[in-house]
Amino acid sequence: MRYFEDILTILIPTYNRQEGLKNTLAALENQTCKKFKIIISDNASDYDTQKTIDNMSKEFQEKCTVIRRKINVGINVNISEIFSYCNSKWAWTLSDDDQVMENAVEKIYDAISKYEGAAVFNFVHFEDWKEESDIIISDIKKFVEFYEEKEKNNSLWHGDMIFYSNKVYNMELIQDYLGETIFYSYSYLPSLIILTRCLESTKNYVMINEQIVKKSVAFINGVGWNFYKAYLASRIMLDIQINVDDELRMRLMKVMIFDIRDLLYTIFVLNSNEKPNVNSNYFEILYHGSYKFFLPPKQKLLLWLIKNIYKYDWGFVILKKIVATVMK
Repeated sequence: MRYFEDILTILIPTYNRQEGLKNTLAALENQTCKKFKIIISDNASDYDTQKTIDNMSKEFQEKCTVIRRKINVGINVNISEIFSYCNSKWAWTLSDDDQVMENAVEKIYDAISKYEGAAVFNFVHFEDWKEESDIIISDIKKFVEFYEEKEKNNSLWHGDMIFYSNKVYNMELIQDYLGETIFYSYSYLPSLIILTRCLESTKNYVMINEQIVKKSVAFINGVGWNFYKAYLASRIMLDIQINVDDELRMRLMKVMIFDIRDLLYTIFVLNSNEKPNVNSNYFEILYHGSYKFFLPPKQKLLLWLIKNIYKYDWGFVILKKIVATVMK
């Protein structure tokens, strides 16, 4: 068994987001609880990440380790491999552009003291998602049923576990799954492997009724390469071997990804002035890779129509009118 220090390590993958990283580090430097280390995995940025840290206090600098890659290996590998640098029992995965709350570390330690045997903590992402109390789930079927019930009232619950910066992991309990995160790094969100394996092994997934990060700038604006790629993440649920029947697998995949209505709103309404810079077969991949397996007939028909028209230059203009009408 690998030895882990009993402390929290904050894992931050980064690439060419100097201002965002600077703001994130400043928020960490001002935490109410100072008991943590930081590992920054720099994916060959165009600037010297170390200099960003050099401008901070000596005490804070001593907490930080910068690992600079010689080449850009892609965001997925950078995210997957960052776990291998962690030697502490607890790991908080944090994006380099999210708004960290000043008592985030304190809240994490409160959760650890309350649920020390948990494998994964999922802190609420939005203020209006809060429950009356924390929720403990250790079974795939119960996990699916919980999210299905929540989504009856709010489609934003779709894809809740895709968010990166509200997750804290027990490294002792997830270490056996980390190799798979690298193997499935093509999937755009290999960390879904960790959650799935924990539930499959009846390890506790605990939803903490507290926020540690606010909405990221990328999510508020509804744009960015990460947002579009996140929609593709569900494909992994078709590829990995899970000890559940096909019906439960499809239900699991449905609750793990964004609602198709959010996707269409982002691309055709919120960002309707400019065609997104995505592959012409983007919707073809989305349709065949995941959504066609569980969408209700009308939504499936709409996505089928979109995938066949979007690839043409004139398609985006027509589709944004159709979607805007449907979304009203």
